[in-house]
Amino acid sequence: MGKWLFFCLIIMKKIYKTANIVFLFILTGAIACQYAYCLRVPSSFQGRKLSASLAPSLASNSNITYHAEEINDKTEINRALDNWFSINEVREFDRSRWDALIQSHPDGVLLKIETEEGATHKILGLGFYHKISSFMFSMDEIAETEDIAAIYYGDLLEISSSHRKIGLGKRLISMMLEKALNDPDIKSRVLLVEPATTDADSYFDELGAIVIHIAREEQPVDTETEWQTRYRVFYRGSAEKILDGKKNRVLPVQLRLFEDILSQELTSKASSI
Repeated sequence: MGKWLFFCLIIMKKIYKTANIVFLFILTGAIACQYAYCLRVPSSFQGRKLSASLAPSLASNSNITYHAEEINDKTEINRALDNWFSINEVREFDRSRWDALIQSHPDGVLLKIETEEGATHKILGLGFYHKISSFMFSMDEIAETEDIAAIYYGDLLEISSSHRKIGLGKRLISMMLEKALNDPDIKSRVLLVEPATTDADSYFDELGAIVIHIAREEQPVDTETEWQTRYRVFYRGSAEKILDGKKNRVLPVQLRLFEDILSQELTSKASSI
């Protein structure tokens, strides 16, 4: 009787170990499937249902988890602006600047980055953009040619002073770029911006924007007025590279659920042996 009991205990122990191995294989397969599902998105980002730029993510070099949102409704836009200016921080662009943009471009979109702090939601950054269906990049009167194309225009972008240099500005830019890349009217030139400061110039240069000059009303361009004609434009290649990087940044957050389950299971199994 004792031998049979000992034999049964050995078999049960082997079954238990086998079940653990099977469970680990299932979890590993789930993680692999999650990677495959996220990475199958084509680099062109055309006709895509998933949005890397709108997915929850972690701020760079920080433990802040945040999410992004596009707002078209005027009531919701005003509510977001009320929230933004209710925070006791100095803003680079005052409320009248935002209100003027909304008035001038009723089809424009407000971008919002928000995080949860306790029971409240705090806005960390805002952006605003609109589409220009026919933008004149240049005109040659002698040759009677014009360079006109559709493009998206990034009007304003501001990150809360207490949450800068952690990738939030790039997140707002990626939202504009993704919207433009999914628009069939957009060709090689994707997003146009007009930086207001030298720091903004450097920032957009680091992201891959290219300097172009667009003279207004045939005004003469010299060393003193050159800055008035200077813009930055994101071309398709640079835009897709930025979104590829943002997609990779989102993946660890999406996989954390599976990794936490695996870690908890391994800890549980180790303590029970």
